[in-house]
Amino acid sequence: MSGLWKRSIEKIRRRGSISGRRAGRTRPLEEDASEHDGTPQTDSGAAHIQAATTEALVANGVHHTGDAADIDAAPRARHDGVAERALMKQQEAVRRGKAGSLAPVTQKVPDSEEYWGPVRDLSDDRLNALLRRVTSPELQFKRVNRLNGAFNVAYIMVNSQGKKLCVRVPACGWSERWNQTDADLLRATALGMKYIEKTSQLPIPRILSYDATMDNEIGAPYIVMTFLEGTSLSTLWEQQDESPDILEARRQNILQSLARIMCTLATTTFRTAGTLWFPGDDESDPVVGCSYRLDTRNIFMLRRKFLEFSSQHSVADQLLQGRDERYDADGFPDECTTRVERGVLALWGLMIDAFLQSATLDEGCPEFVLMQSDFNPQNILADEQGNVTGIIDWDCLESIPRQIGWCSVPHWLEADWYPDWKWPPDLGTATTAKPDDFERYRADYSRYIREACPNEVDVRFTSKSHIYQALLDSAEHFEKVENFVYNVLADILPRNSYPRGHVGSIGEYGFRQAASNASLATTKSPPSTAILTTEPCQRSVSPESSSPVSHPESKDEAASFHEKDYESLRRPSTTNHGANEIIRTKTGSTIGHDGNEYPEGGLRAYLVVFGSFCGLLAALGIMNTVGLYQAYLGENQLSGYSESAIGWIISIYVFLSFGVGLIIGPIFDVYGPRLFVLAGSICIMVCMMLLGVCTAYWHFLIVFGIIGGVGTALIFTPAISSIGHFFYIKRGSATGLATAGGSLGGVIFPLMLQNLFPKVGWGWATRIQGFAFLALLVVTNLLVRSRLPPKPGQSILPDFRIFRQVDFALVTAGIYFMEWGLFAPITYLTQYALYSGSMSTTFAYQIIAIFNAGSTLGRWLPGYFADRIGRYNTMILALALCLIASFGLWLPATLLSASDDRDAHKTAVFGLTIAFSVVFGFASGSNISLTPVCVGQLCETEQYGRYYATCYTIVALGTLTGIPIAGALVQACDGAFWGVAIFTGMCYAVSIAAFVTVRVMRGGWGLTSVF
Repeated sequence: MSGLWKRSIEKIRRRGSISGRRAGRTRPLEEDASEHDGTPQTDSGAAHIQAATTEALVANGVHHTGDAADIDAAPRARHDGVAERALMKQQEAVRRGKAGSLAPVTQKVPDSEEYWGPVRDLSDDRLNALLRRVTSPELQFKRVNRLNGAFNVAYIMVNSQGKKLCVRVPACGWSERWNQTDADLLRATALGMKYIEKTSQLPIPRILSYDATMDNEIGAPYIVMTFLEGTSLSTLWEQQDESPDILEARRQNILQSLARIMCTLATTTFRTAGTLWFPGDDESDPVVGCSYRLDTRNIFMLRRKFLEFSSQHSVADQLLQGRDERYDADGFPDECTTRVERGVLALWGLMIDAFLQSATLDEGCPEFVLMQSDFNPQNILADEQGNVTGIIDWDCLESIPRQIGWCSVPHWLEADWYPDWKWPPDLGTATTAKPDDFERYRADYSRYIREACPNEVDVRFTSKSHIYQALLDSAEHFEKVENFVYNVLADILPRNSYPRGHVGSIGEYGFRQAASNASLATTKSPPSTAILTTEPCQRSVSPESSSPVSHPESKDEAASFHEKDYESLRRPSTTNHGANEIIRTKTGSTIGHDGNEYPEGGLRAYLVVFGSFCGLLAALGIMNTVGLYQAYLGENQLSGYSESAIGWIISIYVFLSFGVGLIIGPIFDVYGPRLFVLAGSICIMVCMMLLGVCTAYWHFLIVFGIIGGVGTALIFTPAISSIGHFFYIKRGSATGLATAGGSLGGVIFPLMLQNLFPKVGWGWATRIQGFAFLALLVVTNLLVRSRLPPKPGQSILPDFRIFRQVDFALVTAGIYFMEWGLFAPITYLTQYALYSGSMSTTFAYQIIAIFNAGSTLGRWLPGYFADRIGRYNTMILALALCLIASFGLWLPATLLSASDDRDAHKTAVFGLTIAFSVVFGFASGSNISLTPVCVGQLCETEQYGRYYATCYTIVALGTLTGIPIAGALVQACDGAFWGVAIFTGMCYAVSIAAFVTVRVMRGGWGLTSVF
């Protein structure tokens, strides 16, 4: 067991069952307990706790994995400190000499027989009889395990069909210990779990039956529930026998899966804090009522007595009451013994005021929600990949403040804010959790929560829920107040400052004088306000509010606090700028929204652009020449095949060129471009060397369609993605320059092949083209590099869950239809020129070069304007021009060329065809250069490869079918091309609609909005 779990368990034990997290981490074992004065205990009982937790198991049947899984039935609420404060008030009075003697609180543990009675020895026959009545008389059950916790015993039973059930029996469930309060609490637990199952989609055990009396087959109260498969996170999170990459990927999957699940609790809101009680016999109509707490810190008392505490109607009331009681107990301000103590309490009061001003809810918002009160790893089950399969231990449901409710980070990620946590740990302490780990995983979980439920207002609390929890707990005793204050100061004061000196100055002189201290004055607002503030309780009308990079704080508040990110430790500070502000440094570099620094130029950056230019000159040079290939093969080697059949070779090539990116993109994000570029270069050279000897249809399918397609993908995706590592503001221009190489290749290689075909034939023409590619690809291999480090925990596996991001799904749809329409004219323009009869055969083969000449300028110029008027604005204008060219130029040309008097219209057809080639070529040039930056605008740079590749995997399905559809339309129109022109225009119309929708969602309706 790691030090993190050990400290968490010690923390839980010290707080006892009458405080927040439950004390049920021990079995009935003898141990010392000397915390009657509220000071931290020594490690004398740690061994007992560690041994006990390896046997404790949640009573719904989690596999025994060697870690604790408490099955406590004692009522508690993580936030409720009323009973704790009452007890601690007496204890501190003794410590400070303000009251008479108080007997030490001891943890006297009875022996097993006294504590458990007969409930651990229930016979299999009695359990079988119970389960047959609950399920079916035809089934037979046998026991496969018996698991003991601190407060319950769990009998794991399996029936003849192999289905497992769990019978949970409380330790006090026998005649000499059972009382009416215990019965009420068991009933509330069973109905509460039914209520959770009914009102949410949480994976919890399903309650089959319960009985709060002893009048049943086993002679004891029980809850029968289903068995959840999975391993507790106590094992999975700290499984150190695996590689760090595998462990980190699992942890990230755990956090993301857990965030999606917890969002289903968002609808369970209440206006009162307290225990859920059910007046009727079903779970449909709960009421929030009083809570019960043990009247002692000895959780193993045989004759348990409970204190009743009324429900609370306001978080503010709870905080203010706790502050008043704390001030009274410590005699603040006049009777404080030291100025540091007085300063701590003064700052704490200021922080409470800040919380009440900024983190509470508007009038009318329900202040409380349901939450798993022991949100720790032993109560969360997952599979080996980290997909959460169950959340257990839902005893005595209570509503708690929304600030620490379903949106809060898992409790084990708050351990660095516990009073007893320290770094570095004591010598010999086994721990793998560093301070940065807590910050990093909290930031990751906060991002996953926002992604999972972007429209829920409570997600603004997630990044600071550990702070709110510590504040709500702090009134219990002075040590917690002190720990909370110093934790806050550590986050906002400069490094190497002396917080105790600041606190003492505040205690002696007050806030005004202390603020003159130079180091303390570095904060731009009171420390409590800076770290506790959040936005009001209302749904944001701006979609950016749910973005992983958006923060609720104002600029001044962000100067003192912003959500911490692990990578920020190596990045320039952005804390003096707004969350949506792009920062320019004195060196001309840019700090983007994601916190990464981008050079925006320099020799290395432009060498990468040049390397990408050369690679795309080769890879897209092939793609932009496919129309010439199709026309030549259709007249020579494959003259016996239909246009649609030949189109399938081209379609497979284009499909693989884009579709293989699904695998390449995520791996690029982790390992960079070099291996891909080398492999792609080899594939392209093999393709070009073999293409000249192909004679049969299947030869071309394998060599060009498959090998060529994979090679193009291995060059295309890394060449585009690498540019994003060096440019942020100028990304559109830089990408446009690089992709212009593809259009230039579409000019050079068709003209070259047209001259080579009659002179040296097909075989040597393609080989010569291959040698030209070799020179270009050598430059690409030498120059293309990535720059930014991989994001911690980044998986190399594809992830289609990003389509839950609506704007990304719409952009993908827009690109899908755009590419569907784009490759029809690229592939069939040469054949249309031959069909029209308006130009010579030689010029018809040159028409694709004219098309690509226009595209060359169209690759760079829109990118230049995209950096100034917005990438989506520029893309929409380019798509509109493509639409106009299709319907206004190509469609009339195709109709005239298909008319009966086509000879009379040759001049008009010639002019319209040339105009279409230039205009559509220019406008469609942005289809390649702007789509990467449009996709990149929706994600962090470290995730760009994954987003871009996932997008183009879907787009590739369109290219796979678009070209054969166009070929089929030619055949359906008796060889005419007007059907292809209409198909192209309609595709662009749908694409425009998708991009306009995203632009309005993210940038609004304003015509001057830059997006």
